[in-house]
Amino acid sequence: MLAPWAVAGILAIVLISVGLPGMLHPAASSKLGQALSILNDPDTKDVSFGQPVARGRVFVSPDKGVVFIAAHLPPLDAHRTFELWVIPARGNPIPAGTFRGEADASAVYVRPGPVVNAAAVAVTVEPEGGSPQPTTTPFIVTKL
Repeated sequence: MLAPWAVAGILAIVLISVGLPGMLHPAASSKLGQALSILNDPDTKDVSFGQPVARGRVFVSPDKGVVFIAAHLPPLDAHRTFELWVIPARGNPIPAGTFRGEADASAVYVRPGPVVNAAAVAVTVEPEGGSPQPTTTPFIVTKL
């Protein structure tokens, strides 16, 4: 169970990263609702990561999706993107969407939808638009 101050801090990060742009873009407001749904799900797993480069947390709800929050992301070359992967207990990684970091090397990414049989979450650097399977070694791998 998360301490109340930890939940407040996480929600503040999500609100700032997703909610403020929502005042300008209605699609971001939808992302905020999706993120809050995932964070409020009692079945959500909360895992911290921090080695070797990026640090952050990932929240995985089997029924509702993933919220990924990171800092200290590596810089991306032109025409490259970060790709989130759900790693099942058996089988190949499942692509869970692409995202780019902010100027301060942070990112908040929300991927709604069921996450079935997830054993881990990983992040790779992929060509713009993503890949059907990882083409680089993950720089984040977080067991759930």
